[in-house]
Amino acid sequence: MTALEGVLAVEVGGSPASRFAARLLAAGGARVIRIAPHGQEEDSLRRRAEHRAYDAGVETVRYEHPAEFEPLLRAALEYADVVIDSRDGAEAAPSSSPSGVHVRVTPFGRTGPLAGRPASDLTLQAYGGFLWLSGHPEREPVKAALDQVHLLGGRVAAFLAVAGLYGGRAVRFDVGLAEVAASIPPFHIQQYTHAGAIAGRGPAVEAPLDGQHVPTEDGYVTFATGNTPHEMFAALFDDESLVDERFATPDGRAQHRAALEAAVHTAAAGRAKRELFERAMSLNIVAGMVQTVDDLLACSQLAKRGALATDADGMRLPGAGFAAEGLLSPSVPPRTIDVAGALSALASHRPAPRRQHGSPDAPLAGLTMLSFEDVIALPWATVQMARLGARVVRVESRSRLQSRHWGVFPDNQPSEEYWNEGANHAHLYRRKESLAVDLASSDGVSAIRRILPHVDAVLENFRPGVLERLGLGPDVIREANPGALLLRSSGYGQTGPYRSMGAFARTIDAMSGLTDLTGYVDGPPQRANPSFMDTVSAWNIALATVLGLVERERTGRGPTIDHSMYEAGVSTVAVALAERQLGGDAPRRRGNGDPDADAQEIFETADGRLIALTLRDHDDRSRLARALGCDEVLATEPVGPSLKAIVRRRNAFELEAALTRADVAASVVRDSRDVLLEPHLHERGAFDWVRTRRTAGDYVRPYPAIPFGSSSSGSPEAPADHPRLGEHNAAVLRDLAGLPLAKIESLARLGVTGTEPVAGAAPRPRPLNVEIALARRVVTDSDAGYAEAVEALRRRVR
Repeated sequence: MTALEGVLAVEVGGSPASRFAARLLAAGGARVIRIAPHGQEEDSLRRRAEHRAYDAGVETVRYEHPAEFEPLLRAALEYADVVIDSRDGAEAAPSSSPSGVHVRVTPFGRTGPLAGRPASDLTLQAYGGFLWLSGHPEREPVKAALDQVHLLGGRVAAFLAVAGLYGGRAVRFDVGLAEVAASIPPFHIQQYTHAGAIAGRGPAVEAPLDGQHVPTEDGYVTFATGNTPHEMFAALFDDESLVDERFATPDGRAQHRAALEAAVHTAAAGRAKRELFERAMSLNIVAGMVQTVDDLLACSQLAKRGALATDADGMRLPGAGFAAEGLLSPSVPPRTIDVAGALSALASHRPAPRRQHGSPDAPLAGLTMLSFEDVIALPWATVQMARLGARVVRVESRSRLQSRHWGVFPDNQPSEEYWNEGANHAHLYRRKESLAVDLASSDGVSAIRRILPHVDAVLENFRPGVLERLGLGPDVIREANPGALLLRSSGYGQTGPYRSMGAFARTIDAMSGLTDLTGYVDGPPQRANPSFMDTVSAWNIALATVLGLVERERTGRGPTIDHSMYEAGVSTVAVALAERQLGGDAPRRRGNGDPDADAQEIFETADGRLIALTLRDHDDRSRLARALGCDEVLATEPVGPSLKAIVRRRNAFELEAALTRADVAASVVRDSRDVLLEPHLHERGAFDWVRTRRTAGDYVRPYPAIPFGSSSSGSPEAPADHPRLGEHNAAVLRDLAGLPLAKIESLARLGVTGTEPVAGAAPRPRPLNVEIALARRVVTDSDAGYAEAVEALRRRVR
């Protein structure tokens, strides 16, 4: 049995987003039928690879004539438990199944000024601000390889579908890929709303070498160096010149950045990337190597964990990115069924009775989750579950304030109580409760053990072994509460030769193969947008959790789920893995191009802006020519050179509007200010207004939030809150641990709990130095009128 055993899902529309969502549902054990026109997947190696990667475990019914489509769609809406629909512009008939879940996933959603407009993955990356941050600062931006916005949208759709199944009611969700793209780089929005800084493509982290790709004799390695002592690098490279007083402090390393980087590049040049990676692992330095598709196919970590499952045809493809006994089904190749077989399967399906939970707007209401979370991936996952109604209690430390220390702070001025005010904290911990407890004390651990019987899920993202050392390992949790779901997320999972390795998004991006595929045609690998792999992992964690909840509903026991950021990352390059195994050459970097498009490129406009265009075929070329009034030129000449000259005579947003009206996929490459002020996103509710409570007065700012269509975000009139440190100590210890008031007060007096950092744990962070950031191209511009712009926006959207 698997989590979705007995569930029947139908995919229609055929976008990479809906197909990937369907593939994830099939991995969870659902029977999935895809409705598609005949012959779509057979016209190129890329299409065959997409078919294997996106349709694994799926049955495809290929209709020959349009008249066959309507009966299939009607049957799907009447009988299927889940319909994933990516038909842009088509009317979405409601499912008549009593517990049917209908998820629409389209470029711009079903409502708003841009509803029904076409888009490519390139133009979506441009529209959402993702592209602005990707690539070399001295060149045009470069897209993340393959269809990354679509694949992330597919994860979102799959999460919503399973959450809807858990809720047990008929519900419709409306996902716009534009909002998905706008949610990926959240921190650049915060830099603008809190400090007026417009982020650029400079280093995402200011520490030298952090996230850079350092050349080796056979490739590249990358490091997360922010807190790594310089002596460790000397040991890594066997180079005593790196033990230099100039490099002894963070400020010294920043001041002598060029000398440090030159020394490290020289030391790495004669070494193999795997040797350096494994040596870094032994020294506890967080590192990664830029892996190719062939490296992934030979990876011992993936092999040990069975993360590239071999199907009956011998194809090895990524799984869901997590493992749990009984939760997932084995990988099987796609297969085809005829129209009659599909209609019969649909008509004979009888949905299993489901208990109802929460409400259609909040299917996870009534659930309580205890989350030991930090950094980005797990916190962003629990934000989504809180938005669907779950009560999320974050267990945090008063001596390790990593997430509360990051920021931009209100008006770029950290106050005396900065730990309650940072934008990063507001973004990642909104709608949650804070339990600040000392887990190094026996009283603190005892309090957590008293909470365990009263929660539905425990989630953690420590390195493997930490939970056990705290005395809260799986055996303890299972003894206290056999029904509690346990999700463990780490860089590489709980098993395998890499299990002890630390990881950040910047190292997982390299390890996953995406970095190797991303970059300019004539250049080295490039990392995609800085927060991308954290976002991929977050939605994977959210999906794994709701699958586990469905499984718990069936068995009464909470599964233990082992989530790997690395394996989630590898799933982003599944098409490239399939293409290689189908006999293709080693995949190469394509810059902003697409082999299946008539033309796809970024162009400069008259006002110095950039605009991304995708022409899928001759019809798109004709629409473009008519919109620009230059039919003859574009009909007779190569699109690139002639179009460059034409675009250079037009202003960016005027050109975008004209091409959008003509149904051509086009988008200005938007920066953080552009994204924040985009009318379509606000009409769709793509920002969650969040209140920071300060001594000087409330500070309300917008934060990216994918609107689900049936779940609300905080509004300018009623903003959501994020918790102050330890704000909910008493409530959680009373309601969940069952402690009397005297004991709660005693724990506070002893310092086991508290609402302030312990002495010495909270040096005040520095404000963002905009001048230095501009010099390093971390920031491209500064807007002194940002506060007025945000307030005007707040008034406008009330």
